[in-house]
Amino acid sequence: MGVKNLWDIFESCKKTLPLHHLQNKRVCIDLSCWMVQLQNVSKSHCLKEKNYLKNLFHRLRALIALNCSLIFVTDGSIPAIKISTYRRRLNLPSEVSHDGINPQKVSSLRRNMGSEFSCMIKEAKLLGMALGIPCLDGIEEAEAQCALLNSEKLCDGCFTSDSDVFLFGGRTVYRDICLGDGGYVVCYEMADIEKQLGFGRNSLVLSGCLVNSHETVNTSQRDDQFLQVIDAFLNPKCHAADSDAVHRVLAQHPFQHVNLQQICGQFFEWPPEKTDKYILPKIAERDLRRFANLRSTSLELGLKLLLHEMPTKCPVSEIIKQRKVQGKECYEVSWEEMHGLKTSVVPADLLESACPEKIVEFEERRAQKKKQNHPKAKPKKSRNMSCVDDDNIYQKLQNLLLDTESGSNSAQCPLATRAVISANAMPAREANPTIRDPLVHMKLESSHHYGSSISGHEVGQSASQCEIIDLLSPSPQIRHRTVSEHENGNVQRIDVINLSDSETEMSVEHERKARDLRSFIATIKNDNS
Repeated sequence: MGVKNLWDIFESCKKTLPLHHLQNKRVCIDLSCWMVQLQNVSKSHCLKEKNYLKNLFHRLRALIALNCSLIFVTDGSIPAIKISTYRRRLNLPSEVSHDGINPQKVSSLRRNMGSEFSCMIKEAKLLGMALGIPCLDGIEEAEAQCALLNSEKLCDGCFTSDSDVFLFGGRTVYRDICLGDGGYVVCYEMADIEKQLGFGRNSLVLSGCLVNSHETVNTSQRDDQFLQVIDAFLNPKCHAADSDAVHRVLAQHPFQHVNLQQICGQFFEWPPEKTDKYILPKIAERDLRRFANLRSTSLELGLKLLLHEMPTKCPVSEIIKQRKVQGKECYEVSWEEMHGLKTSVVPADLLESACPEKIVEFEERRAQKKKQNHPKAKPKKSRNMSCVDDDNIYQKLQNLLLDTESGSNSAQCPLATRAVISANAMPAREANPTIRDPLVHMKLESSHHYGSSISGHEVGQSASQCEIIDLLSPSPQIRHRTVSEHENGNVQRIDVINLSDSETEMSVEHERKARDLRSFIATIKNDNS
């Protein structure tokens, strides 16, 4: 508990920061405040289920994944100035303590270490030590010890819900934390308080004496006890910044894998596999962040070391595949030696800062695999292209037919042509085939171009006559056609050559080309089917 209404006064200075604000920071935790919060959250459940301890475990592993170095700080003895308030809260006699010593003459009072709350603190300390989180047992107030470490810049901030931390000299205070999607922390900066409200530490201490805090004393002893209150805030009993106790907790402590499995099995009845599922991915992500920090530090010093040249081995073995978790780009990676952990998912930006070479290797492997599994596909013909191809096919058929006719003319076996010989012996060929598989339609039109009409053997009353020749059936009988002279003065004699001959007179070359034509038509049919 702290100075009354001080949080309300600081409301305008409150900041809500994303959880990753704590990344790579060292933070002190007033463990008593955290346990009270967690106990209130799970107070509807039986204490034997230890939900408060489970919530603490999940809170810690979320901060571990951010490489947030944590230090537990616990309360020591009760300060003399708070003994009266402590006894009043517990409904104890106020004049004489249980050992017969006048409370006004004692400097502090030892806490009851056998209480239920003290047992909860011990369990939290055991869990923290297994996770590699050290604990500093304070001499008196835990928030005073946190404030000293923060003011001496031995930590970046402190977690507590006791507003007295500002009076003890705290600079950055995190009052609350929320996990899950959109996790955040509630932060108060002393610099903002000084700038916006004009309150410094000394003015806060004086206000604490005046606004009925738990250190407020009776008016009969006002002068002397006000000095005691001021001295209690300005010179609290704490471990010095250069003490062995502080140096011990500032050192890096190892993760005790087996010990954690035993504690979770004892407190939560979890099998080792469940404990590993919760904590090992977070430990791996923390180690990767430490490796990324080492690499960025080397770059700042001008040392551009390759991945294999780093003094610490990269914990990532290789990237397995690309993933997206809650809309964020991630990678599933395999790990080197990570307490039996094979794979887990890490943020893409973390991997890029720690080992971009792994990303390059992954992209190269994926491109090579895609090239092997997906050969270059043949482009599909569009509908328009198909129509163009049909036109080309018919054009080829027509050209082949004309070639066949040319060969047949030399052997006097015309199939689909009409040779017209004028009086001055100049030949003129008119070919207008209309191809329909397997028949070839030949249309014989009366020519007004030559200024003559066909007579002798009457063609018909219409301007043209159509004769159909079947390439697959025997040739018709030989017929001779003559054309009469035109009625005009410019008369020409036109001889019409036989349109067909018998099969016996067909040349070998004609047979070959006709056979090629039928084969080509059959091939086109098979391709279109």
